[in-house]
Amino acid sequence: MEDYQQWNIVIDKKDISRANVEISDIAQLEEDQLLLKIEGFALTANNISYAATGDMVGYWNFFPTEDNNYGIVPVWGYAQVIESTHTEFEEGMRFYGYYPMGSHLIVSPAQGDVSTGFIESAEHRAPMAPIYNHYRKLSDDSHDDMEALRAIVQPLFMTSFLIEHKFRSEDWFGADNIIITSASSKTALGLAYMVKNDSPDVRRIGITSAANVEFTLDTGLYDQVMSYDNAFDEHGLDVEENSVSVDFAGNTEFLRQIHKYLGDNLKFSSLIGMTHVGQSEARDDISGVQPVFFFAPAAAQEFINDLGQAAFDSQAGRALYGFMDFIAGQIDVRVIEGPQSIQLTYEMLFNGDVSANVGLYANIG
Repeated sequence: MEDYQQWNIVIDKKDISRANVEISDIAQLEEDQLLLKIEGFALTANNISYAATGDMVGYWNFFPTEDNNYGIVPVWGYAQVIESTHTEFEEGMRFYGYYPMGSHLIVSPAQGDVSTGFIESAEHRAPMAPIYNHYRKLSDDSHDDMEALRAIVQPLFMTSFLIEHKFRSEDWFGADNIIITSASSKTALGLAYMVKNDSPDVRRIGITSAANVEFTLDTGLYDQVMSYDNAFDEHGLDVEENSVSVDFAGNTEFLRQIHKYLGDNLKFSSLIGMTHVGQSEARDDISGVQPVFFFAPAAAQEFINDLGQAAFDSQAGRALYGFMDFIAGQIDVRVIEGPQSIQLTYEMLFNGDVSANVGLYANIG
């Protein structure tokens, strides 16, 4: 095996706004291992949520660091085998999956159908949700102009797909409206898209920052869009029917206001992401129904158990490509290159300095 060096973007766990580039040597491969060269990955607010909940959910555990004060944020993207000690895997094979925000990853594939991919069998990842440990094999001719957009959209949209399925399976808890915070985020747009297509009788109400109201309205996915500033005045929420809320923002004070304003008309409250880092706090004093954290990997596994993997993949895939076709003309995909640029981009995402109509893709090469 050649001598390789790798870089990773490491995050200060005590202050996740701080990121640094760390360079290190790559360990020699053991038997039945692969060295993957990461080709590219998406950078979204989802990565900030991973960092914000790193200890609570266990995201720091996927790619351990020597110094436990620092962690590596997971990303979704593509990689290619450049070294192999596994007889069933050849150099040049490409895989989509869960990677460190960095340049390389050593994996230990479990036995299975190599034609479709592999399950990572590293001991430290065994407790993690199965969806995070599955690496999907890509065809040799899978490079195309949509790969960057797919990397940006796919993991976010799967959450959207699963939320809509969950609510629809519960007959929307008797609600006529869905109220969505951080409505301009890509996961929120995906949810609004799914509700519009599969639950058209449910009215879609989006709440976003004043700067993103116009963009969010122009998507045509919402029946009503308002800013956080006017959500509770005469131009804002005017809801007397039963409703459900989906909070992508993680702003506890605003969520508290929604619960108080809607009162008994709020039939279910779901917590998803945390785009407003630093504005989350204890929710013990929130009135009415108590917010429930939606963990997409668990929901996905439940759906797969009910439907079967092949049927789930088919159904989710059709929905994903439909959304990609819809959103392609509305998202400006921008390519980031180099570890220092990626570090700065992470910090921009943390600070909310990326426009809603921009999708970011790190091209590692």
